[in-house]
This record gives sequence, structure tokens and C-alpha cells, in this order.
Amino acid sequence: MNERISRCLLVLLSLVVGLGGGFVALADLTMAKEDSATGKTLDRDLEPVIVSGAKVGAFLGFPVDQLFVYSYSGGVWEQMPAQVDEVTASGAYTTTEDSVLDANDEIVFMAKDLADQALAGDPITASLGISVPWYEIEVTDPINPTKKGWAYLVGSSTLTPTFTADYVDYDLQFHRIKGATYGLGIAIPRPYFDYLALNGGDDILDRTKTRLCFSRTWCPIDEDHLPGDPQIEDDLIEDGPVRVIVRGGKGLAYHSMVRWTRPISGPGWIQPHVRFSTDFNEQASGATYYNAVVPGGVVVDGEADTVAEEPLSPWFQLSTDNGTLIQVGDTTSMGGKQYNYYEDDSTYDEDDTGDGKRYGDTGVFTKNPNQFFTYTFALYSLPGAQPNLGATYAAFFTQPLSARASLQGLPLKICLPVIMKNAATSSTSRPQAGNPVPD
Repeated sequence: MNERISRCLLVLLSLVVGLGGGFVALADLTMAKEDSATGKTLDRDLEPVIVSGAKVGAFLGFPVDQLFVYSYSGGVWEQMPAQVDEVTASGAYTTTEDSVLDANDEIVFMAKDLADQALAGDPITASLGISVPWYEIEVTDPINPTKKGWAYLVGSSTLTPTFTADYVDYDLQFHRIKGATYGLGIAIPRPYFDYLALNGGDDILDRTKTRLCFSRTWCPIDEDHLPGDPQIEDDLIEDGPVRVIVRGGKGLAYHSMVRWTRPISGPGWIQPHVRFSTDFNEQASGATYYNAVVPGGVVVDGEADTVAEEPLSPWFQLSTDNGTLIQVGDTTSMGGKQYNYYEDDSTYDEDDTGDGKRYGDTGVFTKNPNQFFTYTFALYSLPGAQPNLGATYAAFFTQPLSARASLQGLPLKICLPVIMKNAATSSTSRPQAGNPVPD
């Protein structure tokens, strides 16, 4: 079989394998417009774009250190910060596996770095020494599908990383994630946060709290003594230019966003209520707190405010002079009856943990939760004191960016006639079942 046929078969086979065998996958073998480029309209810049190996089947088995992501704007190709995170067959992130792209591995880059759709008449092969084919990654906002941005995934044994940006780091000494707009500290060896600074400002966080309660106010089992909660040491899996992975993959941190998963296993001998909350400190005084039931906001000042317990708000926002924090959570798997929790009280309480005070202590209180559940949430860090944007980011959380990979460089009009001709020739020369083989 000649090289042309071999390459076409490889591409089509990879499409079928990588996209579940559906022949509709052939529609993804496309090229950009011949006459004019389409400009980027996507304006969701805080989120990552995650492309699984299964979506780019032509690169399965390709060395991960030979994969690069480029943007295109004004006729210029520019390498984007990107990383490939390897995932085991069981779905766990790992520091190293086999160093080649597998179907469940993840290629990660930032939506903020997306740019325009390239002209078909200005292929990346004219500017860079890459292997053919390559992929166009079209990223769409599902909330507004007209908003799009593009990136290009290529493979090369001669290119090297040329980007200099490193959007997020992990400090092993202080156990802190340092993003471009935030610093977030983990309370080693306990599984909660105890430090938060926005855009280089002061630490405004006392701690995040997890409480097992027998009433709304009586919560004798706290985050320092949760039954079955192990002592946690550093388990940094990856500190790349785009993403930090910690806590066995439960923590994913980016430029201005963190996504976290908190599994809970209640004690078998009781079925208490549970409370998750984020308790700020005195440095947060003067900030404005919003959630869905106080859309006009209340001031965090250590003095009591009225925040309705129902309906449950899936988000809260804290706007400070240094920056704005928005947290959105998914409490579905908790079950039970769920309420808003909010306390703003500077009175010292010797039975409380941390600083013994509650400045804008906010979260969810759940009566009769499920015995086992997972609380997943995201933190978004924005510059300056923003107005109420909670509902906007709650929509982002529930409707993440979608990415479609289209194979480039080997259009169907070239491949299909070659393969069909070869298939026809093979079928006419192949003996049919039940017929004798001619001498």
C-alpha cells in the first residue's frame, strides 16, 4: 500500500476509533474558509480548554512532548502555553505513564489565548515544520454559540516550547497555589484552605469549614476532627504552565480559577447534618457579599445581616478593593434539605475554630444528607471590586466551554477516492464465500 493510501487509512481509522465508530466523524475532516478568516468572538477568558486524546485520534500514540498548540491572528502563528496531563486507565491523573498520547489523556490550554480561525490558504505547514495532519480546535460558548475562538494542535519532532508564560505554580514549602490573580493556601495536613489573597492583597481567609452538626448552631465535629478524614501530605501531581494538579486530582488550579472536589463519608454510627462554609477574617471587612437571595449585597463588617435561608443559592460573591471572589458549587449529591448559611459576627467564640470569629462566614447547611457524597465547586478570581456577577459565573460553571477538533491537511476529496478505489479493487479480486477459487 502506497504512502498516500496508508496515511488516509490511518486518518480515517483514527477518526472512527477516537469518536466511537460513528461515520458522522467524517464531517470533522474540514478546512477553514478559503477567502476570509473568522475573528475570535469568545469572551470567557478565565476558563481552561480541555481536549481529550480521544478527540484527536490521529495523534494517539504520539509522544506528548512533541505536541504543541498554536493560535493564529493577522497571518501570524504563535505558540500558546499548553500541557498534556496523562491519565491512567482507571481515570486518575498521574505524574508519568507512558509518555505518549492516550485516549483519556488531556491536552490543556487557556481560553484567554484563543484567537482567530486560520485561512485555508495560509496553512500552518507553510510557517512551521510540523507533521501532517494537524487539528483545528474550535471552542464555543454553549450559552451563546455564536461566540467562538480557535487554536491549532500540531505534532513535531523539531519544534520546541517557545512560550514563556507560566500561569500557575505550587509552593511546596507553604503549600500554596499561586495563580495570576490569587494565592490559595492548603492547611496541610488537614483538607481545607487557610489562606486566600486576591491580586497581591492581604490574606482575607480564616479557613474553609466542614462541620457535622446536630442542629443549625450545634456542630461539635469540625474540620480538624472529621471521622475518617485522613491526614493529608503534599501530593502534587503536576505543576505545569497552565494547570496545577494536587490532592490526587481533586484540586485543579489555573490562571484565575480553581476547581475542587471534596468527597465526604459520614460516620456510620450517626446521621448528622453537615455544613460547608468559607469563613473570612477581619481583613475582609468592608467587602460586599452577594448571593442569589441578596442580589443587592450586604457589607461584611462583623455585624449581623439578614440573609434568607431559602431558596438555596449555588453561588456567593465577595467583592473587595483588591479583587473579587466568586464560588459556585454543585450540591446535588449531598441530598437532604439544603439551606443558605451566613454569619457575620465579630464576637469571639471560644468553641469556634480558626480565629474564633465569623466575618462573612458563608456556605450551605444540609439536613439529613446522604451518607456518601461529593461536593464539587469552583473559585473564580476577578480583578477589582466587581458588581454582582454571581449568576453569570454560575452559568459558566454548569455550562463549560465546548471544544470540537477538526482534522486538517488531508481533505476528504483527496482521501475518499483513493480509499474507495482501493477498496473496489480489493473486493473484485477477493473470492466470495461459497465460490471455488479459480485455478
